[in-house]
Amino acid sequence: MRQGLRFLRSELPRILATPSDVLSPRMVRVIEDLAGDWRQLDERIESSRSLWQDACCRQIKLLQIDFDSRWLSRSHYPTMSLTRPIVFWIAMLAALIAAVVLLREVLLPFVAGMVLAYLLDPLATGWSGWE
Repeated sequence: MRQGLRFLRSELPRILATPSDVLSPRMVRVIEDLAGDWRQLDERIESSRSLWQDACCRQIKLLQIDFDSRWLSRSHYPTMSLTRPIVFWIAMLAALIAAVVLLREVLLPFVAGMVLAYLLDPLATGWSGWE
């Protein structure tokens, strides 16, 4: 049996016109009521869709007008303030320096190990190819 919205829409009048020996009168009424409800839902969906599209268009136009008025009120090349990023990076550098000073006794073996590994890496690489 075929399925789908388009098929049902096209075949519904033919189904309802079938002889009464195939479908009972009660079943025909139920199908007609359901078809009427279906049409009403389609109409409500279409009306709400058009209302939603109109509301979106109005909102986009308002945003565009607001953006245009803001853009026209400023110079063509707006300037950017650098004070906030500079203050942030200075504070981060100060926090890093404070952490290193407070943890210098704990960090010394790790830093020494990294330096030693960096310096001995060429020697280890050379020995690995010596086989």
